[in-house]
Amino acid sequence: MGIEETEVSDIMDAHDKWVADNRYAWRRYRAAYEDRFWEEYDTQGTIGTMTRESMGPLRIQTNMIKPWVNSYVASLFYKGLRCIAKSDDIIRGDEPDPEDARGIQLLGDRFLATSKTEASAEQAYQMGLLYGEVAFKMGRNEPDKRVKDENPLDLIWLSVVPPWECVWDRKASRKDLRYIAHVFSEPAHQVLQRYKVPDEIKPGPKPDVVMHGLNYNPEKILDDQNYYRLLEFYDLEATHKVGKKETLGEYRVYILSQEGSGPPSLFNVHKGPMPYTDVSGRALPPIVPIVLDNTPEFPMKGLAPVASMYEINAEKNLISTFLANAFRRDIARVLLYKKDEVDEETLSAIESGQDMVMAGIESESIEGTF
Repeated sequence: MGIEETEVSDIMDAHDKWVADNRYAWRRYRAAYEDRFWEEYDTQGTIGTMTRESMGPLRIQTNMIKPWVNSYVASLFYKGLRCIAKSDDIIRGDEPDPEDARGIQLLGDRFLATSKTEASAEQAYQMGLLYGEVAFKMGRNEPDKRVKDENPLDLIWLSVVPPWECVWDRKASRKDLRYIAHVFSEPAHQVLQRYKVPDEIKPGPKPDVVMHGLNYNPEKILDDQNYYRLLEFYDLEATHKVGKKETLGEYRVYILSQEGSGPPSLFNVHKGPMPYTDVSGRALPPIVPIVLDNTPEFPMKGLAPVASMYEINAEKNLISTFLANAFRRDIARVLLYKKDEVDEETLSAIESGQDMVMAGIESESIEGTF
């Protein structure tokens, strides 16, 4: 049957609301990682009526987030990832050749050993620790006829999808997913080269979703700031027909247009079969969800591992800030003097705070002056 377009619109509306609810937490975690803790920390919500002004002029921050995240990321490839390939112990067709399994294993090791794969894996792990959810997206580039003996593995690309671009049912289990999708912004000229876009849909700027949200709309200055918001939707319940051949699943591309509140408007610009299947012919979307830590009853709903560390880091920064301001306030020295016996020049010299400053006074004795 497949998922109707009205339901797809509701799915995107729910996703955008989920992003709006979570982006402030993502924003704080990212700021703490980038040594910008106080720029995004909500003092009003955390310490009651205490304001930034009453905390004092100093802001002390210690970055516990970056070392914690980087230590885990650094250990990811420390021992080196390896593939193990063997024939199924239960389901057997023709007797497999041991060299076939060895060949598959070597191909897997070669793919994991590339710098692009390692960089993508580290980026995914880093984002997973910060935000709780992330996804891999895989595909294959068409071979370039101008390149001789191009390695097929070099044609495979792997990208990392942040959580605000990952669309799936977070209350379902992985095996019960009805759909999975990727929503993202793409330059207008690239979209126009591939799809026929309705004239009523106008491109707009690409927002930093974590910092500004989805509805950020600064004044456009350059043409290359024009983007369309695309939705690549992989319907796992539908079937797609090409002639007389029917395949499981359907791949659809929508352009999203948001005007005012409510669900975004969808314009279908492509419909086709799923790009990949498994060995049994089941639909296989090219998006692989990665949930490092999840809510116990919802395996597809991620929890940010850095959240606990952030609260400890925030408490440490608060205590350090209060102590630093209190220390500077408590060590301040107050000098008492007789107004009529010390001139302004002498007072200015003392107030300068310089070491070994000379302050002369016209008096036979300084007793009783200070």
